[in-house]
Amino acid sequence: AAVLNACAYTFGRSEEREEALKIGIETYEELQSSSEIETNHVAYGSFFRVCRRLMDDDYRRDDLISSAFRQCCSDGQLGEYVLRQLRAVPELYVSLLQAYIIDGEVLYQDLPSSWKCNVKDRKRRKGEAQFGRRKNI
Repeated sequence: AAVLNACAYTFGRSEEREEALKIGIETYEELQSSSEIETNHVAYGSFFRVCRRLMDDDYRRDDLISSAFRQCCSDGQLGEYVLRQLRAVPELYVSLLQAYIIDGEVLYQDLPSSWKCNVKDRKRRKGEAQFGRRKNI
């Protein structure tokens, strides 16, 4: 996930950004094919960020993110960070989560538990606001 994150935050000339994109895609593909390393929600979210920040071709970007999103859900790794990165591509966000949008919003707790069952997130302090969650008042 660290390599993907470094790629996602690459700035500079177009050659540097193209190289970061290439490294990001190769890293993601290696993670997916590895039998020893599990792709977690941070890696998926970072890969989405790599694609959305470094790809000029919207069709290719959307195709890669859509495919990774399906795998992410299948792996039970749909964390809130993944949703934040997906939300930054509004058309794709709506397309992929259309069935779960209520009043223009997707609430994390309303998504299928099988999509998020393997997310290991840091414990949150009681009462801390969370992305896409309803507060119990």
